[in-house]
Parts: sequence; C-alpha cells; structure tokens
Amino acid sequence: MNYSKPFAVALAALAVLFFVSCASALSVSAESSIPAGAQWSFSVDLGSLSAVDDARIFVDDELSLVIFEHMEVKYVADSPKSSKVMAYSLSANTITVSFAGLSAGSHTITVRSYKGAQIMEENSAVVSAVSPMSEAQQQALRDRLTTVESTAAAQKSTIDSLQSDLDSKNQQIESLQSENRDLQQTNDELFDAIKRLDENIALLEQDGTARAGILDTVKDDLNALLEEREAAKKSPLAGLFAFGSSSTGFFLILIAALAIIIGAVYYKTRGSSIYSTPLLQPKFNSKIKDEEISALDKSDGTGFLGKWGIGSKRQSAPKPAQEKPAYESKKVGPGDLVR
Repeated sequence: MNYSKPFAVALAALAVLFFVSCASALSVSAESSIPAGAQWSFSVDLGSLSAVDDARIFVDDELSLVIFEHMEVKYVADSPKSSKVMAYSLSANTITVSFAGLSAGSHTITVRSYKGAQIMEENSAVVSAVSPMSEAQQQALRDRLTTVESTAAAQKSTIDSLQSDLDSKNQQIESLQSENRDLQQTNDELFDAIKRLDENIALLEQDGTARAGILDTVKDDLNALLEEREAAKKSPLAGLFAFGSSSTGFFLILIAALAIIIGAVYYKTRGSSIYSTPLLQPKFNSKIKDEEISALDKSDGTGFLGKWGIGSKRQSAPKPAQEKPAYESKKVGPGDLVR
C-alpha cells in the first residue's frame, strides 16, 4: 500500500491551516472615552475567515453582528443582529460599526472567531462612556476656571513682587558683604597698628626702666652727698670722713693734701711765705693796694686771708725775709676744707 500521497496531502493541509491561522489576526479599534448616550462607532479588523465558520462581534457580551466569508468575500448575516447597531460598513477585511449611545460607565467590545462551537481566536477593547455636563455644571466649571485664573494671576503678581524683593535683598546682602570685607580689612590694619604700638610701648617701658634705674642711682648719690653735707655742717671732722667716703670726696681730699704738702715743701725750701715769692710778689705790689691787702688780712679773721689763717696783723707788707708764714698763724682743719 502506498501511503506517500495521503501523507503529502495532510501535510499540505496543515501548512495551509497554519498559514491561515497566522494571517487571520482579529483586532478591535475604539476610542477609550466616549460621551454617554451619544452615538459612537468602532472598527474591527477580521483578517481572513476562510479557515473558520464566522466571526462574531459582542458589546458587553451582547451579540451585535455575525460576519462570514464565502469564496474570499465577506458578508454580514442578517440575523442575529442587535438593534443597537445603527449602521455598518464592510470593506475588504475591516468592518466599521455605528452603535447607539451607551450609558455612563465602562463597556467592552469583543470579537471572536468560531469553528463550530469552538472559539478559535478572540480580541477585545474597553471604552468609557462619560455623561455630558449640564449647563449648570458647565457654568460652575467656567466660574471655577475663572476663579482659578484670577487666583493664578494674583499669585503671579505676588511671585513677581517676591522676586523683586528677593533681588533687592540679594543686592543688599552683596553690599553688606562688601562692607564687611572692608571692615575686616580695616580691623586687620587696626590690629597690626595696635601690635606695633604694643611693641613700641614695650620698648619704651624697657627704656623707662633703664632710665628709672639710672635716676634711682643718681638720687641715691645725691642723697648721700646731702647727708654728707649735713654731717659736715654738724662735725667738720665727721664731714671730712663722710665726704671722703665717696669717690669724688676722696679725690678732693687727696688733691687738698697734695696741695698742702707741696706748699709746705716749697715754703721750707724758700724760707718765706708763698705770697712773697718772686712769682707772686710783683702781682701783689703792682695790682693790689695796701688797703686792699689790709681788707684781705684783717686780724679778727673776717678777711679772706684771715679766714684761712694766712694774713698778719701788720698795716703794711713787711719784707718777705722777716714775715712769718701765714699758714702758721692758724691751722686749717679738715672741716674748713669741706666748708
């Protein structure tokens, strides 16, 4: 028995059926929102119906139309057909249906292809019917829209005013920041000046401390000299020793002692008064009169020469060889040197 020919026919039929099933894709096109109660329309792409018995269109599971194909031409069955179908138009593989108004709410359009009682393919779309607003509702909406627009305009004006204020504040902030930078610079300069003043004051304080030390030393020396002078007034001998305790007094005493020693040596070597020497005598004879010498050489010790015990009681100057040394008539004490 030859099985090749029936197998080939079956294979060809399967291939055609597969091709037809792929080519006959059902789809529904409709607006997602429609006015409630108003006539509206939708369309269905049927594809090829040669492999099925028919295609059926449902609105909310209510059968509306039945379409079948014969000799590659599609037809709409007269029945069953919904009374809500106002009109339809079939062109090639697409049918457009005009449908009566729906109530407000959600509605489903479904298309199915059948082979006997078996559903071969199915597709659907959902539309929402919206109730139109009444005149009062529309007016309320318009009033609400006007209010919203007015509020938006007022808010825009407020926003513009706030923006202007913000810009002004930003300018003020920039100005204050600039002034702050200037003040900071001035403050830094003042701190530098204060630092320099502190350094100068420290130097002055150091210099003042040194000067104060010198002044204290001078004051101490002056007080010591004043105390020595007071002591000398009270006791010539004590004043001499007190006077000699300082370096200056010591040198003065040393010079006075040297002068006395030199005078004594000179007197003994010459055998006459220091005022009768050839060096001094002409000066006394030529420039000093006798009355001036008498005034200097008062016997009561009030004259200049008498104060120091150098003068004599004579009225006229004796010869130098017979004159008694003036310093022998009255000794000079240490207190007299200080005085």
